Amino acid sequence: MSTAPSRTAAANQARRKRTEDKLRAVADAIQQMQRRRLPVTYPAIASRAGVSRTFLYDNPAARDLISAAITRTVAMEEKLQAARSNNRFLDKRIANLEAQLLDADMSRRS
Repeated sequence: MSTAPSRTAAANQARRKRTEDKLRAVADAIQQMQRRRLPVTYPAIASRAGVSRTFLYDNPAARDLISAAITRTVAMEEKLQAARSNNRFLDKRIANLEAQLLDADMSRRS
């Protein structure tokens, strides 16, 4: 009788290990995708990590990893958009100042 509980414990441990391995693969896939600036989506992560989309949707830890990655991606895109907007403003300001400098130089020569 003592073999049944030990088999159950061993099966549960093996299942936990497979889940941990899948979660590690998901985390690695997300990291690679963010490094390469690829869109972070459930299908893309599932494909890259070698897991099913069902695993991603059903496993709370996997959903948390993906949710955090998407939140980081959105935040970075917002920061990038703000930086680009600021760069456009600064480009216009530089062009304005250069034009003023040229005008001042021309009027001084006249």
